Amino acid sequence: PFWTKLNDIWRYPAQSAPLLVIGIGAALALVVAYLPVFGLLRSFLDLAVIAYVYKYGAEVLLHTARGNTSEAPEYATSVNEDQGWQQIYLFVGIYGLGLIAVWLLPLIFALPTVLILVLGYPAASIMVAVEGNALGALNPVRWFEAMGRIGWPYLAVVLLSICFVISKFYLTDLLTFLWTPLAVLLTNAVSFYFSLMSFYLLGYLVCQYHEALGFELIPRQKELPRIHAQLDPEQGTIDECEALVVQGNLTEAAARFRSLIHARGATHMVHTRYRKILKLIPDTPGLVEHGGSWLSVLIAQEKPAEATALYKECLALDAAFLPRMPEEFASLATSLSSTEPKVAISLLQGFYKKFPKNKLAPVNLLLAAKILAEQMHDVPAAQKLVAQLQTRFSESPQLSAINDYAGVLAKRSGNG
Repeated sequence: PFWTKLNDIWRYPAQSAPLLVIGIGAALALVVAYLPVFGLLRSFLDLAVIAYVYKYGAEVLLHTARGNTSEAPEYATSVNEDQGWQQIYLFVGIYGLGLIAVWLLPLIFALPTVLILVLGYPAASIMVAVEGNALGALNPVRWFEAMGRIGWPYLAVVLLSICFVISKFYLTDLLTFLWTPLAVLLTNAVSFYFSLMSFYLLGYLVCQYHEALGFELIPRQKELPRIHAQLDPEQGTIDECEALVVQGNLTEAAARFRSLIHARGATHMVHTRYRKILKLIPDTPGLVEHGGSWLSVLIAQEKPAEATALYKECLALDAAFLPRMPEEFASLATSLSSTEPKVAISLLQGFYKKFPKNKLAPVNLLLAAKILAEQMHDVPAAQKLVAQLQTRFSESPQLSAINDYAGVLAKRSGNG
């Protein structure tokens, strides 16, 4: 979903091809600003510069809509040469309708009309890029059809686009203190930068909802190397699920990964991608449930660093989270003891609450006493815990080890 890619959206125009278009457009706008022409001719030249940038914006929209969500296109001819002017015609048409509504209609009717125009403009811009027909894109019925097919994410895109416009005006106001030619150059560069961000965002939305919109994705001309298929035995399933994520079908992608994990286990990459999707949904119970099963795998595979990281992540989601198997507590607590001894002790105390009659209870509580004494340097607390163990497990095979450590603590306390 686009709201997980806001950093990518902000950085997208910073690639070489968009920056070249932005630079040329800003330079042309500066030249036009100082030409000795006035009136309609100056307005036409200003629009021509904007049309140059918008033509590339249409390239960006279609390029992104076809699944190319990372690399920006070159300034090519994948769209009609008049695409830039078509976008200008659309803007003039929408803006003109808004002015007419404000001038001629009572306020109670003018405000809803302007709101509809603002909501419909992104849908109309998409239609112009896809069909190249500004007049047909002015049909409000088609706007509402697109909104209905996409749903609330369309409204989120509209709000984000409005934020782009507000940011653009705010930034350009900040540049007014500069030398006038430099201010004109940077003001247009900022304006064009935000315009290309908006085109990229609309293209990404079309890519996500291409099936609902009836837009046919065109395969990439440059295929990615197939070598990545050898990196993971489940690469086919991973690719299918990532395609579902691009389309916004997070729940289905998560269900496929979950089915694979339950059926025959899964690779590290599958577990990682599955958790990423659960975070995007978001599905906290699902993350906790999966964390318990994957934690067992990581401990069995002797991956202490990854196991402790996963445990702390699950603990942040559910304060009562504990490993599933009694045998998993000691190794996990040992890994935690050097960096987070309090968490390790809490884990071992949780063992006793969950498995009070398990034969490993005295072993784990003795480990807690050692962490108290050796990692936290709290010998009195360790002695108190060991004394409790001597009473509670007086008939346990571990009593000898408990008594031995009580002697160690007594010597350390005496030396202290």
